[in-house]
This record gives sequence, C-alpha cells and structure tokens, in this order.
Amino acid sequence: MTDVYREIQDPATAPERLAEIVATHPELAPWVLQHPNCYDALREWIAAYATPPAGPATGAGDVFSTTASSDPFARAVEPALSSHPATPFGPAPGTQPTRPRGPFFRRRGILIGGSIGIAAIMLVGIGGAWWAISGLTRGASSPEGAVARLLSGVENVDPVTVATSLAPSEFGGFVETLQRLASAVPGEDGGADMAQLLADVRASAELSSTAMAYETEQLADGVVRVSWTDGEMRLSGDERELARSLTALYEPLLRAQQAAIYGYSDAEIDEAIDAMVDGWSSNVDLDQSWDARDAADWYGAGPISLVAVDEGNGWYISPLLSFYDLQWRQSEEQGYVDSRDLGDAIIEAEVFETPEVAAEELTAALESGRIERVAATLPLAERRVLSLYGDVFNLEYVVNEYSPSIETADFSAATNGDRARLSIEELLVDFTEWSNGYELHDRYDISEVCAEWSDEYLDSSYSSWWDEYTYWTDQRTGSACLDDPAWTDRLGAGDVDLIAVREGGGWLVSPIATIADAASIAVDSFIPYYESGALDELFR
Repeated sequence: MTDVYREIQDPATAPERLAEIVATHPELAPWVLQHPNCYDALREWIAAYATPPAGPATGAGDVFSTTASSDPFARAVEPALSSHPATPFGPAPGTQPTRPRGPFFRRRGILIGGSIGIAAIMLVGIGGAWWAISGLTRGASSPEGAVARLLSGVENVDPVTVATSLAPSEFGGFVETLQRLASAVPGEDGGADMAQLLADVRASAELSSTAMAYETEQLADGVVRVSWTDGEMRLSGDERELARSLTALYEPLLRAQQAAIYGYSDAEIDEAIDAMVDGWSSNVDLDQSWDARDAADWYGAGPISLVAVDEGNGWYISPLLSFYDLQWRQSEEQGYVDSRDLGDAIIEAEVFETPEVAAEELTAALESGRIERVAATLPLAERRVLSLYGDVFNLEYVVNEYSPSIETADFSAATNGDRARLSIEELLVDFTEWSNGYELHDRYDISEVCAEWSDEYLDSSYSSWWDEYTYWTDQRTGSACLDDPAWTDRLGAGDVDLIAVREGGGWLVSPIATIADAASIAVDSFIPYYESGALDELFR
C-alpha cells in the first residue's frame, strides 16, 4: 500500500480517488475522513459501512464492521449481510463491506525494535502527516486496542497510526516540531523525501503477526500492563536495502558534518557510508520469527509488555511507563527491587500559584530525597512514572551519599497562556562527601545555560622515612555553557529554558515540555541551514 499511503497524505488527491481507496482499503477510513477532499456522500458511506466498531477491544478481532465506534483497532461485531451499498460507488445487494481479517493480517512493514534509524523516519513522518492526525482525537477503547493500534502502525511503517497510539501527555508536545522538520525536507536537493523513505522501508522489510494474544494487569487506576502471551511474529527482507533506506534519512547531515569537521572529500564520505551500510547489514538478520516464549526469553523479565494509560478520551501506549516498566521488571529479576515496592496509585499533584514557586518547590523536593514529594511537583505524565517506579531512581541513596544542599534557587518566568518559560537566575547546589575523615564539597553555581563549579578532592603523598601518608585537600574549578560549542550555539542552545505548564488550576515544572521546547528551538535553528544547503556551515 505504499502509493495509497502517499495518496491519503497528499491534500491534492481527487475525491473520486479517495472513494476508490476507502473501498479497497477500509482500514484507512479514519484518515480518508480527515482529507480536505472527502465529500459528504463519501462520509456517509464510511459512517455506514467502514466505521470502527463499538465495544471493548481484545486486540485479536476484526478491524472494521458496520457498527459505529471510535476505535478502528477494536474487536468487530460480525455484520449481517446487508442490502445496502458495500462500496461508495453504487449498490451491491447481498454483500458486506470488504474487511481485513483483523489488525494482525499480513502487512508490509518492519519491526523497529531498537533501530534509531527507523524511529527517526517514523517520528519525522508523523510530523509530515500531522494534518491527518489532528482530527483523530480519541484513543483506543481498551488497553489491548492501544497495543493493536501501535503494532499496526509499526508493521505498516505508518507514522499516522503510530502517532495516534502514543499518549498525548508524553508525545503531543513534539508533533508540531516534527511537522516543521518534515515540511523542511527538500528532497530534490539531496535531502530525504519522507514519503519515499517510508516506501523504501516498507519495500525492504516485512513484518507479519498471527494469532496474537495478550494478558492485562492493572497497575493503577487508568494504568494497565499489556503482556504478549501467545502468537507469532515473522520478519523478512533485504538487510542491505533496509540499511540504505535508514542511512538516507541522515545522510545529508552526516556528509556535512564529515566535510566541515574532518575535511573529508565526497569520495571518502561515500566510502565511509558504504562501510556503515555494510557493517549494519552484516550484523542484522531479517529472516527470523519469534513466538511469545522466544520473545520472553530474549526480554529477560517475563513476557514482553507495554503499558497503556487512559487519558480521558481513550487508551494510549505510554512510552515512558513502558520503558520504566522494563527497567523495573529487569531490576526485580536481578533482585535490586522488590515487587511489593511497585507503586499502585498515582500521587496527587501539589500545584503552585506561580511558575517560580513551582520551580523552587521542585528543587526543594529533589533536595529532600523523597520520591513521593518530587512526584507531587510534576505534571501527570512524569508523576505517573515516579508514582509507580520511583525506586528505580535511587533518589534516597543519592541524597544520603552526597548530601545535596540547595543554597540558592532563584527563577524568573515569562508566562504565555498555559505555559511559562523559566530562566534560572541562580541555582547554587553543594554536594558533600567524606573521605578519610575529610569533608569534601562540590559546588555548582548555575545561571541560565551556564555553570561554574569547584570540586574538592583529597590528595596525598607517601613518606618512606615515616612510612605514612600525608593528606590534604585540593580543588579543581571550571565553567561551561550549553552554547559554548559553535554548533550548539547555532542550534539555539543559549535560548533553552525550563518550561512550566498549568495543570489542575496551578503551575508545575514539566521535564517533558522542557525537552520538547529545546527540540523545537533546535529544529527551527536547523531548518535554514538544511533548506539552503549550508549544513557544512553548521559545524564550522
């Protein structure tokens, strides 16, 4: 369906072509509905014959039926034979809409696993297709439905479906930035054409899954672990073609970096890229299959699982909780944590009157070493992680070992609606440790994006005459700024701030929003270099 995916993401696709697409690919109905050329009669046909089904999803049933719902990946109710049109072109008595046999029928795609290249293609592609995502505001009707939606997107290398499966509280802040990045890709000037990259990945590898089954476990209200317990996944493809497809995404940046920093010629860079492709393709095997037991053995901590969250308008996959759930289960397997210490409730937020107070309270909470106090000063997405998996962070150990003392915490804020930019006027932190009876201090004085530090350490000399050591303290000092390197300065590192958000009637500092804002600054600074073909100047 490579061409079909490109057509539904092209605002110029004709209305009659949209009708043909939805007739042959009813699973694409939600995205056809968002197309600017989708006409009323086609909307009515989709509503009647290609609408996602209602009711709880199990992740193992059909995708579309004649029953309305908001979840295209829930279990379908088997429709009766209909006397109404089964296509948008005219009547076909005694027939029913063409439907795929469930969310796990064979699809063109690739198992992304730990591949940074595919993840980057998917993420940038999400931005490029954002016009198709913006109207899809509901999550899946069940945790299993959220997993099915994500797997469908991965199998199809379909960034729209992947985006609609991820928790908006965690991923939503990055989408507009990805949209701008995808829109800036020129294609004809040697840059990556995202639609073509996605097509190339689909053509170079295939992932299929059959008879998938899941078990669920509620971790907290609105938080469910979904574990893969049965079924098989099969991967096949051309390793070298896939390596080429992945390399194409960042090849322009790689070429500019190698030429500007190391002075390599085009021929030398070609040779290096070929070697990289050879190395990647020789270390990857695309001819393999796994059942649930194989995957659990590889996972090392029981069945492979994802964590789904209910964000009020449906269920989504939480990348943060899924990652820390893996960390927790592996730590439990190794005896570092006890299952009885896993949180079972989301800590209530303690919102603050101003962004400045929110930042001050967050620093004080970190100083205390009490993970529940830190959690209470954070927005929902971050708070869920600390509420459930706080022991993984060993904050109490860090505080006991290094005795941090925050001597000054002064912030200023510029508020714009429900967001505020927080600048660090001064944050003075002292860490204390003991060595051979000596009290040693490490001090960090942070202002905006710069830091000065002094590091006390214990030095010694040995006297063979007295057969003893003499000890004394010494000190190292230094300073650095995020925008010290020329390339980080050109990417706007000097403009990075902390971000606070309104939640629950007050203010909270958001690490996720801070990272998303920094990414937005970097992308906006990067695009002019990319569009003008001057990436080499970025690294000079």
